[in-house]
Amino acid sequence: MEIFLGEPNNEEIKEYVRTLQTRDNLCIRTYYSPDPLIFSYIISKYIKNKTFITFKSSCDLELKQDSNGKWIIDNTIKKHYYLGNNAFSSYLVINNDDILAILTGVISSTIIERRRLSEWELSVIKSLEQFGVIIEKNLRVPNFKALPLFLSLMLSLDPFIPTISGNRENSINLMKEINANETTKLEDLDENQLNTLLYRVISLIIKENPKFNRDDIITDRIFYLDYDTLELSFSLIYSFDTFGSGEIAQFVTTPSYAEVLLDKFRSTLGKGFSLQLQNATKSYYIVNTNNFNSPLLTQLILLQLQKIKRDKTVVLKIGNNYYTSSYFEQSRRSEGLIKIDDRVKNENTV
Repeated sequence: MEIFLGEPNNEEIKEYVRTLQTRDNLCIRTYYSPDPLIFSYIISKYIKNKTFITFKSSCDLELKQDSNGKWIIDNTIKKHYYLGNNAFSSYLVINNDDILAILTGVISSTIIERRRLSEWELSVIKSLEQFGVIIEKNLRVPNFKALPLFLSLMLSLDPFIPTISGNRENSINLMKEINANETTKLEDLDENQLNTLLYRVISLIIKENPKFNRDDIITDRIFYLDYDTLELSFSLIYSFDTFGSGEIAQFVTTPSYAEVLLDKFRSTLGKGFSLQLQNATKSYYIVNTNNFNSPLLTQLILLQLQKIKRDKTVVLKIGNNYYTSSYFEQSRRSEGLIKIDDRVKNENTV
């Protein structure tokens, strides 16, 4: 039977979330993804006594996502709050110490779910302009305000720019093609240089994804405290996927940990990287990688390039070993990268 859910009652949900922080104790069952974890950890900061966050046990409060969207389920009052596609983090009470984490939760949600900001999310972000949040239409590449443009292009994962993302030499050569150099920043380009750059980038992407257009690369960019929330969100996703949910807990409790996340991301990917879909088995997409060890980010790149679907676990072949992550193997007790050599080698290619 088809169910018509309608639009989320955003103000009701926001007020309900506000009441959560007044509870003495709270058990939250969440799922393994940055946005619901950020929501859970921020709520836990304000609970008077104890908070228990779990991925498996039954709890008074559950965060879920299904084919219809996201849900907050309160088992104590037997009520389901429907969020649509909106990020859980977009309903949190605004405190200065939490703004960076809230923004990162919202942006990471859009990245992983491959969608644009909803009207509700954008309205929440606009309400934060009074606290110093900056919103502008500009190029969707990491931290173009602070980094040389060639490095921003090289670190770009969404959009992933074939032959440029991960390739230092090709990115520098692209700068030379538009009469720029290794130190040029985006703000240094004149109109002709910018138009030429956009044409070259879009041309490279549409060879793999014909649906890509200018609106996919000129988007709403969100900045706060000199942080580019796009770059920070990718950095958080990377550390979450390769090290575990403790990275998110550390970031929520100590916002300055953002610097550590960015350093891990830049120092690893800034060396250059590559990935290539090798083959598919019944259960896995096998991907050869060089200096790229995040199965989740690999999935997001290959989805853009229309090489895979979300129907199988992404496995990275690094040397002679095979790895996935807890994002795909949530039944495992360990977090971060998981070595699964035997299972992969025992599967036949489709």
